[in-house]
Amino acid sequence: PQHNFSVYFYPTALHLEDPFGRFPNVARWAIVPQFLLCLWLGWRDAAKGHAVAPLLQSIAFVATNKVITAQYFVWWWCMFPLALPWLAWRRRPLWHAVALWIGAELHWLLWAYLLEFRRWSVRPGVWAASCCVLAAHLA
Repeated sequence: PQHNFSVYFYPTALHLEDPFGRFPNVARWAIVPQFLLCLWLGWRDAAKGHAVAPLLQSIAFVATNKVITAQYFVWWWCMFPLALPWLAWRRRPLWHAVALWIGAELHWLLWAYLLEFRRWSVRPGVWAASCCVLAAHLA
C-alpha cells in the first residue's frame, strides 16, 4: 500500500508484505478507537456550542481513520470557522495547537518527499511522522 497520513499505513504494509504472518492486521480494529473517540467527544462537548462537538468529532474521525489523505483535512478545516465563536480562539493554546498541526504536517511532508521523490527507504520515518500527525490532531 502507498503511504498516507494514517498511523495504520505502515503496520498494514508490514502485514501485507509478510509471507509468514508475523505482523497482525491491526488496521481492521481501527473502527474501535474511531467510534469511541467520536462517541465520547459528542457526549462531552454537545453543550459547548453547535459546531464544537461536530468539529472535534470530525478531527477525531479523520485522525484515527485507516487511510488519511490531504483532502480529508478539508472535512474539519471547513468547520473550524463555524466553531470559533465557541472556542477561546484569542488564547494561545488554540494557536499553539494550530502551529503544532502545521509543524507535524510539514514534518510528514519531508519524509514523504524523501520516500516518493528521492526513493529513499524511509517508511519507518514516514510512519513516525504519521504518529506525530496523530498526536497533533489529538492535542
